[in-house]
Amino acid sequence: MTGARYSFGDYCLDLQERQLRRADRPVELSGRYLDALALLVREAGRLVPKDRFMDEVWRGVPVTDEALTQCIRTLRRQLGDDAARPRFIETVPKYGYRFI
Repeated sequence: MTGARYSFGDYCLDLQERQLRRADRPVELSGRYLDALALLVREAGRLVPKDRFMDEVWRGVPVTDEALTQCIRTLRRQLGDDAARPRFIETVPKYGYRFI
């Protein structure tokens, strides 16, 4: 990962510091969930397929699709996002996710 910073809504994702902040307060995320958010944000506007999450976030560790679903659910909760009316993370059924 690079030392880039990404701002969206009230949030700032600092990849060098590996930290998500909202209004200058840290938002709790595990390492893998932070990696998943970083992948989505770096690819903003583009579909990120499920297998790419498995390759880049879980790096060969065998996990089920449910692990990714739980990751996205947690990210949405921490971002105050809603799957039905997404502001940040859009689900592309059967394929993956897109940061909007």
